[in-house]
Amino acid sequence: MANNISNILNTKLRFMGMASGLDTDYIIQQMMSVERLKVDRVKQDKQILEWRRDDYRSITNLLRGFKDEFFDILKPATNMRSASTYYAYKVKSSNENVVTATANGRIAMMEHTIEVTKLAEKAKIESATDKFGAVGLSLNSSIADVAAKYNIDLTYDSSIEKHKLSLKINDKTIEITEDKKFSDLISAINNSDAGVKISYSSFLDKFIMESKGTGSAAKIDLTQSSEFFGKLGFNVSQVINGQDAEFVLDGKTATRNSNVFNIDGVTYTLTGTGTSTIKLTQDTDTIFNRIKNFIDKYNEIIEKISGKVNEERPKSGGKYGSYYLPLTEEQKEAMTEDEIKI
Repeated sequence: MANNISNILNTKLRFMGMASGLDTDYIIQQMMSVERLKVDRVKQDKQILEWRRDDYRSITNLLRGFKDEFFDILKPATNMRSASTYYAYKVKSSNENVVTATANGRIAMMEHTIEVTKLAEKAKIESATDKFGAVGLSLNSSIADVAAKYNIDLTYDSSIEKHKLSLKINDKTIEITEDKKFSDLISAINNSDAGVKISYSSFLDKFIMESKGTGSAAKIDLTQSSEFFGKLGFNVSQVINGQDAEFVLDGKTATRNSNVFNIDGVTYTLTGTGTSTIKLTQDTDTIFNRIKNFIDKYNEIIEKISGKVNEERPKSGGKYGSYYLPLTEEQKEAMTEDEIKI
């Protein structure tokens, strides 16, 4: 409709203006400005809603961050609903070459004596030297080359039309195709669920295989692939078994399958054999700082929310105390940068 009015006015007013001297372009602009005012007001209202939306998002993110920091059950040290937040201790070990300790929860006693007789160990086996690099192989050698060098038969897999090497460690099957490198086999073993890790020293030209876990239950069983590992220099019958940690804590003998364990709220880390005394004192400074940090963050959020809720829009000073509206693009074009900032 606005375009039709503009066409009519342009036709008639321009013709009449030839005799009257009227500025028909200005007249049309003024008449169309009424229509533009409606459009501008919609754009201004939209801008105000977008600003309000951004403020809501900002406050929501602020509250979400506050919740994640102080009410996350996965962060017991800062979770204000967790009892461990209000228990903190300074721990001193008389011999850190034997044991170190930490305590973040409720503990039963403030002093402990521990005598460590054995550390938890991994199961382990080492190969003989000069059985791999000395025969012309390297980690970059293909599985096909390794099999040929050691005269080991590979299994043909018709589904992929390739030969492959199949091994068993701790009853877990590990397979790799002939075109892969020996380094890929090492990665496949280390990333498998066989529970072992193998490494190679080019300087010593030997392999070392260890269980990932410690304790008497840790094992390395290579008997089902003894031919292949025998070629690498392993004597599969000479595995050093894993062992449990053995210690006497406050007069009671105990074992654990790891050198790190928790007893009565104290986490012990065994580092050697011998005797040590563990003394704990309450760390009031840490507890105070945790509570203070929570209160400071809370007050900061309340201050920001209150500031937004009580924020006043600048008034234009008109007769009815109306507020300034966002500037339109036409208004910005007619103003300088400094005027826009004001």
